[in-house]
Amino acid sequence: MTRLRRIAHLDMDAFFASVELQRLPQLQGLPVVIGGGKRRVDEMLRDQHAGLPLHEIPVDAFPRLKDYVGRGVITTATYPARQFGVGSAMGMMKAARLCPQAIVLPVDFEEIRKFSRAFKDTIREIAPLVEDRGVDEVYIDFTDVPGGQREGGRVLARLIQKAIFERTGLTCSIGVAPNKLIAKMASEFNKPNGISIVFEQDLQAKIWPLAVRKINGIGPKAEAKLHALEIRTIGELAAQSREDLIARFAGQCLKRVDLSRRLRLLGVRVGKLARAQDVAVAGAPGAGGSAEDAVAAAPIETQENAQDTRNLDLFPEP
Repeated sequence: MTRLRRIAHLDMDAFFASVELQRLPQLQGLPVVIGGGKRRVDEMLRDQHAGLPLHEIPVDAFPRLKDYVGRGVITTATYPARQFGVGSAMGMMKAARLCPQAIVLPVDFEEIRKFSRAFKDTIREIAPLVEDRGVDEVYIDFTDVPGGQREGGRVLARLIQKAIFERTGLTCSIGVAPNKLIAKMASEFNKPNGISIVFEQDLQAKIWPLAVRKINGIGPKAEAKLHALEIRTIGELAAQSREDLIARFAGQCLKRVDLSRRLRLLGVRVGKLARAQDVAVAGAPGAGGSAEDAVAAAPIETQENAQDTRNLDLFPEP
C-alpha cells in the first residue's frame, strides 16, 4: 500500500512569552508582551523584593507597557494581549495605546535557546527527519514514522504535543498536509495547542478561501497589487488564466518571490512565471483538475546516510 506523504509544520505557541511564563507563573492569563531593550527586569525586581524568588514577586511589581518609551518592537505577545490587537513585529509605542495595562518583559535569549533545544530534541526522539526553521518552528516528515499515517497524522501529532508539554510545559500547534507550504498554513488554523489535518481533497474547502497573504512569501506590497486586481483569496489567484498570470506578475511580484513554485505546491501547476514561460492552472476552481492533480509536491530529497538532519531542507529550491 502506497503511503501518503505527510509533512507537518510545528509552531510553538507564543514561544517567547510562554518561556517567560514558565519562570513567572503568576503572570498566567494576563496580557504580557515580550520586547524592548536589555534584560534588566530581573535585577530590578530582585532589588525591590530582596529575598523573594521571581515566581513569588507580586504582579503589580512588573513594568507596564504604558510606561515604555523607545523604538522597540514586540517579539511576541500572550493570547490575552492579542485580544487587544497587539501582535508580533508591532511597535511597542503603538501597542501601548492598544493595551497599556500589558506587562512588558525583554527577551531572555539564554532561556529561549534552552527551551528551543529541548522541544526540538523531543521531536527528534520521535520523528528524526526534521527541518529546523527557527527558534520556535520546525517541519517534520511524518510519512514513514509510526502513527504518521493514522488519522492523516493526527495520532503522531498528539504524541509529539504531549511529549513536548511533558518535557517543557509548553504547548504547540501542528499542521499536517501533503507539503510544507500547506502544512504551515494549517498550523495556524487551530492555535493555540491545536492540530489541523489537510488532505489533497480538502484544498478547495480549506485552502482556496484563505487570503492570498497566507501564502508564505507574499508580503504587503504583493498583497496590495493583488488586491488592486480584485484578487483577494488563494482560490481567486489560482483561478486566473495563463495569459493573465503572465501579464500581471511576470518580472514583478515574482522577481524576489518564487510565487510560481508556491502556487505549484498549492495545487496550481504553473511554469517559471518570472521568465514568462508556459503557464497552466490545474486543480483551481473551475479548472477541471482532479483531486490527485490538485497537489503537485516536489520529492523529498534526503541522503540515506545523512548523519545530521537538523537543518535538512525537505523541499530544496529547484
